[in-house]
Amino acid sequence: MNGLWGYVDTNGIVAIDLTYQSAGSFFGGRAFVGTSSGVSCIDTEGNVLFTLDCERAFPYSDGLAKFQKDGLYGFVDPEGAIVVEPVWEDAGYASEGFISVSDGAAYGYIDYKGSVFITPQYEVAAEFSDGAAYVQRERGRYAHQHGRDVIFENVYSGLVEGLAITRDENGWGFVDALGKIAVACEWEDVDLPSEGLIGVRSSGKWGFINKDGETEIDFTWDYVWPFSNGLAMVATTTDGYAIDKMGSSIPWASRSSRVRMTAQNRFPMGEQRSAAMGFGVMSTCLGRRLCRAPMPMRRTSTTISRRSVITAFYDHRREGQYTSRFIARTKRP
Repeated sequence: MNGLWGYVDTNGIVAIDLTYQSAGSFFGGRAFVGTSSGVSCIDTEGNVLFTLDCERAFPYSDGLAKFQKDGLYGFVDPEGAIVVEPVWEDAGYASEGFISVSDGAAYGYIDYKGSVFITPQYEVAAEFSDGAAYVQRERGRYAHQHGRDVIFENVYSGLVEGLAITRDENGWGFVDALGKIAVACEWEDVDLPSEGLIGVRSSGKWGFINKDGETEIDFTWDYVWPFSNGLAMVATTTDGYAIDKMGSSIPWASRSSRVRMTAQNRFPMGEQRSAAMGFGVMSTCLGRRLCRAPMPMRRTSTTISRRSVITAFYDHRREGQYTSRFIARTKRP
């Protein structure tokens, strides 16, 4: 095989021929693929909408797509016109009118025209969600900020489905957008809410609770991942499964399987689907579809996306050496 990529539908039938050097997931009916002439944006029929002179492009979010050229990041609109020049060392995804960016020394925010909204000053800056964004600054207290004023303290994530991670001497829990305890701080570890359920750890095992703190799926797993389209990945130390919201499971991969992950959707081997169009990704390297499923470990990243799992806080919160805050969206001064 030639190591080329294409797309299959949910029935395993090739929908777009395997002709690309790389292939990203579909979002909003568009995907970026690597060709000999650059990075092209295609529709669900495989038609080329435009081609970018860049090394890499990322899925659209809130009408803008991030691209990388000469190691720097910029953004294009749905027609492929550059709206933010590639001048940033790192960048998150567009969300609620703002984009987190880094000048190489710190993270801040720009608007969709590229104008600076908040001067880079943070070590981590997440996408805006529900009018707020999660940031980290070295040493100090943990806080939410509304505009430039602290509205409550001791948070370790952004707002996801109306909840943010917090902790006290008894363990991890969640607060709501007003800073009130929504899920008691009694858990050894927690994940972010997904489709109304939350992965939490008790006595060394993971299960799922609802937003009221009630157990929905028993604590039997060594690893869990968030729900997407009604399914979540879970695993023991030897085997992995996809489970539904009732906890019913189907085997999907053993520890020795070659599996990979897309950012948004996690499905059993051979049934991985992309967000809006029901397409999977096929590689001629192995001659079969690849479900992109996570290996059982935590990841860290410098930026945090609602599309993927917010992961940057996992390691930092345990080290206790970062200031974590919310900044609510405000009108430009």
